[in-house]
Order: sequence, then C-alpha cells, then structure tokens
Amino acid sequence: MTDLADRAAVETYVGLKLIAVAEALGQVENNVTIFPAGLPAPLARALSFAKGTAPGLLIVPEPPTAADHLKALAALRWQKSQTFNFDGVDAAPADSALAAVTGFVVAAQIAPPEGATVWKLAQNEFRLWTFEQVMAYGIAIRSHIQACFDREETLTALIVAADEPWSVDITAGWPT
Repeated sequence: MTDLADRAAVETYVGLKLIAVAEALGQVENNVTIFPAGLPAPLARALSFAKGTAPGLLIVPEPPTAADHLKALAALRWQKSQTFNFDGVDAAPADSALAAVTGFVVAAQIAPPEGATVWKLAQNEFRLWTFEQVMAYGIAIRSHIQACFDREETLTALIVAADEPWSVDITAGWPT
C-alpha cells in the first residue's frame, strides 16, 4: 500500500511539474496546444497530455518565412510612422497631421493667415504657431515618415540576406 501511495505522490508531483512546464512553453487555442518550433515531439506530446489537450492536435509551428517576417515588418513600419514626438509631445497620427499641414499650406498660399494659428498636436496639446512653425511641423512629420521607410528598407535587406530571416530583430532602431 505504501508503494502505491508513494507512486501516486510521485506521479502527482511529476504531473504538476509537466503542467507548469506546459504553461510556460505552450499556449492553448481551441483545445490545441501550440508549442515553439524545435521542441522534440515526445516532449511536446507529453506536455500536451499534461495540459489536458487532445492528443493528435499538437501543433509545432515552423519558424516564420522571410515573406511572413517582411509582412510583419511592413505592419510595424506603418505603426511606427503613425505617431512621433514633436515639441515634447507624442503628436497626432502622422498621416492625418501631414494632410492637415498640406491643406493649411495650400490655403495659406491662396489666403495668407493673419497672425498665428492655433494648432492641435495631441489631446489637450495646442500650440499657437506662425506659418513658418506650421511648415516646420510639416517638415518634421515628413522626415519622420521617411525615416520609418528608411528603417524598413534597412531591415528588409537584412531579412532577405539572412539564412534565418526570423532571427532579424525588427523591433529595434525605429525613429521616435
């Protein structure tokens, strides 16, 4: 009887450890355990059982392809180009702000503003700017967007040249 109790205690302990490892390594989506690529199949299967997911539904995804990584890079470039710091403020989305500046400049050429103009940088952040200051803001927006495209170009070249494209860190080095 003691041997059975000891065995049950060991099995419970090992089972709890397997569950802890499975929680750390895998995620469950629709009763399917997803583990990182490269995990040996027997270990992944044991961890799947420990988590209570169905056997045979185990997915060990392949590393992303260069095309996948380039798609993620383009999405990140879009995100990074949407806001930037100007005059100590995280300014409004760059594309809409650039359109507003462009509209202001075109209108100012037709009918120049009389004096300074109130400009909204972000929520609760307004500035009283001259025509030249609005122009400087527009140039800063355009420069920021171009810097984001330049960063994407650099990272694209690294991904395309890499033997393991997914190993290229696409999150670092972006302009702010």
